[in-house]
Amino acid sequence: MSRIAALDPAAAEPKAKSLLDGVEKSLGVTPNLFRVAAQSPAALEGLLSLSGALGHGALRPRVREAIALAVAEANACDYCLSVHTVLGRGAGLSDAEITAAREAGRRTPRATPSCALPACSWSIAATRRIATLMSCDKPA
Repeated sequence: MSRIAALDPAAAEPKAKSLLDGVEKSLGVTPNLFRVAAQSPAALEGLLSLSGALGHGALRPRVREAIALAVAEANACDYCLSVHTVLGRGAGLSDAEITAAREAGRRTPRATPSCALPACSWSIAATRRIATLMSCDKPA
C-alpha cells in the first residue's frame, strides 16, 4: 500500500496533469509511481527527466525491461513486477522472455533472455551486493 496517495490525473493541477497525460501517451498507462510523484509537479518533472535521460542510454528498451523484471523478482516487489511486465510487453518482450527475465532474478535461475544475459547477471549481482551492504550497515 502506498504511503502517499496516487493522484487522480483528472484532479491534478494543470502542470501535473499535462505531465501525466504525457506519461499516458508515451506508455499507454500511467503507473502509480508517476501518479504519486505528481503530488509535487517538480518531483514528477524530475522523475520524468531522469526516466528520459535513461531512455537515451545504450540499452534497448527490451533489455532495460528484462533487467527491471529480473531486479523486481530479486527484490520480490509485486508492484514492480506488475508494471515491468506491462512495460516489457510494450517493449516487445514475449511471455517466454518475461518468464526468463523473472527467472534470472531468482536465487537459482534456469534461463535468462539472451538479449539481456550479461546485463541481468550484473544487475542481480549488484542488487544482492547492495542488499548485503545495507543489512550490514545497522548500528551495533
